[in-house]
Amino acid sequence: MDALANVTILDRRNIVAPMMTGDCVTGVRIINRDSGIAEMLAAELVVDGTGRAGRTSHFLATQGLGVVPEERIPSTGGYSSQLLSIPPGRIGQRVVFVNQGSRAPGALMVAYENDTWMLAISSPAECGGPPENFAEMLESAQRLLPATIMAGVRDATCVGEISVSRNTGAVWRRYDRMPHPPSGLVVLGDALCSLNPLHGQGMTMAALEALSLRDCLRAGTGDLPRRFYSAAAGHIGAVWAANRALDRPAPSVQESVWARRVNSWIQRAALRAASTDIAVAERILRVRGLIDSPARLKDPALLARIVLANLRHPRPAMYRPASSVHSSVSQPDERQIRALVDGQAKRRRGRTEITRLRYLTPDVALIQARAVLTGRLRRVKRRNTTVAVRTDSGWLLAFSQNTAY
Repeated sequence: MDALANVTILDRRNIVAPMMTGDCVTGVRIINRDSGIAEMLAAELVVDGTGRAGRTSHFLATQGLGVVPEERIPSTGGYSSQLLSIPPGRIGQRVVFVNQGSRAPGALMVAYENDTWMLAISSPAECGGPPENFAEMLESAQRLLPATIMAGVRDATCVGEISVSRNTGAVWRRYDRMPHPPSGLVVLGDALCSLNPLHGQGMTMAALEALSLRDCLRAGTGDLPRRFYSAAAGHIGAVWAANRALDRPAPSVQESVWARRVNSWIQRAALRAASTDIAVAERILRVRGLIDSPARLKDPALLARIVLANLRHPRPAMYRPASSVHSSVSQPDERQIRALVDGQAKRRRGRTEITRLRYLTPDVALIQARAVLTGRLRRVKRRNTTVAVRTDSGWLLAFSQNTAY
């Protein structure tokens, strides 16, 4: 940016407020942090890109220009992120992503330059707060990431401090619904619409809004704010609707069980198809990356490919990382107990998902699980209740009770 002849960067300035003449913004007033001297910057167009902390809506209200309508999606939890330095070759992948749904912990690792990585751990509200330090991040990551990845993470060195965010709420300030937005001023980026950062859409959305502003300016300055906000709403609307569905509160008892099952089946079927059909994978990734509109997922031809892919390929056994959503057992004890349950399931040629784990006494734990046992002729689904007992040599499974369903 410094190399551009028509760009000047003013560092260490605080923004006070826009300047107005009538109902038109004509510049902005700033203060030099070092000297405390106020400066007036005249401008034909002021762009507010100050992020989530933007105060343009408050300024407009104090100037008697009306209240900017807002739409909100409540916070679903929090997340922690830590920049790491990992020796080269320790992790073969460039991106590692664990997504267990919006109401379970998740993990993301992304490779940066110079052998640095970003590790992020998310935690929904019902699972407690996000990790507070790197040691807690490691404990959470151990439950989520494969052993080969964790081996590299344990060799990592922290770069800088951990960053903890406890708010994933989203706000869309509907400037497009203002009767008379002031001329000479537009708001974009997080100052216009801040999305749940866990979805990783903020920078892409800001870039799309910047392109819309470019196109509006090329068409002239007449009624610029209204035209820009209308164009930006076209980008935001579909993403906002999709995020609102993803981040909605846990379903109530009154919600249709069949509707939840159908939606869940469609999502699983689409992901299974994407693992074997490159056309399905590309369509999903293009929509997920905000390249294409979500309407592209409603194509009947895409639904046909998803159905055919699920008919041609058997359902694979899913990797199920350990989850503490329904556990009140300490992490060291939980790891030992889960290893016992997994070993028992493997010997029986099945797989087990623990649904509840809690202490009956400090040395006795109750385990409830769903199990699928595969025989020569059929697969049997069972609900399993097991008691584990602590001994001098570790935990042992005392007895189990199975119920077919």
